[in-house]
Amino acid sequence: MSKIKVSELKCFGQVADVIGNARAEIELFKVASVSRKCSFSDAGRVTHAFIWENTPQGLWFWLAIDEGVNPYDKTR
Repeated sequence: MSKIKVSELKCFGQVADVIGNARAEIELFKVASVSRKCSFSDAGRVTHAFIWENTPQGLWFWLAIDEGVNPYDKTR
């Protein structure tokens, strides 16, 4: 994949709404860096953007974000 600006990805807003802009940039950069492994694509929803199980963060991290739950929030 050529260089991308993760903050311009279609799914960035969904992820940032849950974990904030800075963390969204970090986590999506991790996914983009292994794009071949996780079938990364620039989709509007995180559910369609990549295969969660093949990302560095794993299935449960992205499932939480998709459900609007911050995986960093230890009070839940």
